[in-house]
Amino acid sequence: MSFSEKLKLILTEKGISQYRLSKLSGISQSTLSDIITGKKSPNGITLRKICDALGLSLAEFDENKKEAAELLPRIKENIEKRNLRETNEFVYGLIDNMSPEELEKEIAELIPIAEKIKGLSAKNKEAIMTIIDSLASRET
Repeated sequence: MSFSEKLKLILTEKGISQYRLSKLSGISQSTLSDIITGKKSPNGITLRKICDALGLSLAEFDENKKEAAELLPRIKENIEKRNLRETNEFVYGLIDNMSPEELEKEIAELIPIAEKIKGLSAKNKEAIMTIIDSLASRET
């Protein structure tokens, strides 16, 4: 079940309208409409606002957590393939030292990014990795 389908189901079960969710969450009606119809995926902040407004945890959206959880091993594998030992140790250290709640939040923020990246060509994915590497080197 997609995020939008799960959200529609929860709204129906709770008897909450899109307008009411907009008021409770502080998210514009047009953005919510795009999310509910599946035109857009929520970013981590928007997802958190929706969950908070509905009184839910991110765990309520299991399908998205599963997709994001599947990303972590692939990220680790790509790091290893690129032979970035220091980065590898850094990422493993971050993940290993995160609480389940922190890890859940990080995963939720990766979902929209992963959805956009997975449809790109290999050349464009490599370009994105180059950009990420460049940005990461500027922050250290």
